[in-house]
Amino acid sequence: MKKFAKLISIMTATLMIATSMTACGSVPLKPTNASNDPNTGALTYISMRINPEIEMVADENGEIVSVNPVNADAEVVLTEIDLVGQTVAEAGETFTKVATELGYLDADSEEATVYIDAEGENEALCEKLENNISDSIHKYFDNNGIFGKVSPETLDQYADKAAEWGLSTGQVKMVIRLLDLYPEMTEEQALGLTSSERMALIKESGKEEKKVSVGLRDEMKAEVDLLKEKYAATFALGEEIKELRRALEDETLTEEDKTALEAQIVEKQADYDEQMKAYRDEVKTLKDSYREKSEENRDEVKQKAKEKREQNADKMKAHKEKFEADSKTTQEKIKEWRGRQENVQGSERVKGEKPMNGAAISEGNEPPEVEEDNDSAIPEKSKDKGAKETTTEG
Repeated sequence: MKKFAKLISIMTATLMIATSMTACGSVPLKPTNASNDPNTGALTYISMRINPEIEMVADENGEIVSVNPVNADAEVVLTEIDLVGQTVAEAGETFTKVATELGYLDADSEEATVYIDAEGENEALCEKLENNISDSIHKYFDNNGIFGKVSPETLDQYADKAAEWGLSTGQVKMVIRLLDLYPEMTEEQALGLTSSERMALIKESGKEEKKVSVGLRDEMKAEVDLLKEKYAATFALGEEIKELRRALEDETLTEEDKTALEAQIVEKQADYDEQMKAYRDEVKTLKDSYREKSEENRDEVKQKAKEKREQNADKMKAHKEKFEADSKTTQEKIKEWRGRQENVQGSERVKGEKPMNGAAISEGNEPPEVEEDNDSAIPEKSKDKGAKETTTEG
């Protein structure tokens, strides 16, 4: 009878532990119902960068279900467009078109470049979506007389972390973005998620009611860090519970020792759950306040977009007139130039090198020279738009 009572005690304690583990924050945060969503594994994470940089999540049909601005310039561009519901090809062209109209991509540039990258569990789908985006952007460039191309995003800055975490550079970028969007999350929690779960969380953060303005993210992160310091003892308690669970796996323990250890875990877990609920409530209140501030800033961002469009209007008009004067010749030259660019890019891949952002045009790879009296649209020398704006990444 005593053994039976002890067995019941162990089973009850184990059940309580399992239940509390699911409810509390001692395990990695997971998106709601992600494991039950049959479409979660079909999501694809896509980044696009000119200087404005955005991240998108596409579903299994290649339709955009979520969009986030990565930097302030992208936030300005996104005030004029809604990419959700568009195909990746449509979204790629729309984003490039509006970024050009606002002056972020110079229509007269010698070498306009859009950098893209797709990450997901289906490599064939990622490649297909990248190709769809590239084709649509190249079509926009060709139809508007712009010497532009699409290149794979350079992710060299994530190489050290990739080696440390055992992930691809693209996955590292996703983890860092996740920590930027969810500052309350720890690095351990983010790394404990699957690729699909990370994408589901990024998708969730892209909902309008959940967005925090890029300009306020650093400030919000600093306040979340203060909350983490305030609840340092809570996080330490979580680590203590983990150690107790590991001790419970010791096969040399007597049943009496196991029962005592399980009871101790349950007691500590109850304290931990209560403290974590308080922490999460404070984080939610804080994030809600920043979302309200973000809403107040939206009108300023919209006004900036309006001003940039007006400032760039004459230049766009002049470019269009110049292109339309001899569009066929210009299009042929653009395609010829892009072909040489792609050949150089291909040879760099063979050597194991990636084209670097803002690299100078290789010798023999310059856009075609045209005599001054030719009316065709010839790009004037301008500052390379390929250089990436520095952003906070968690």
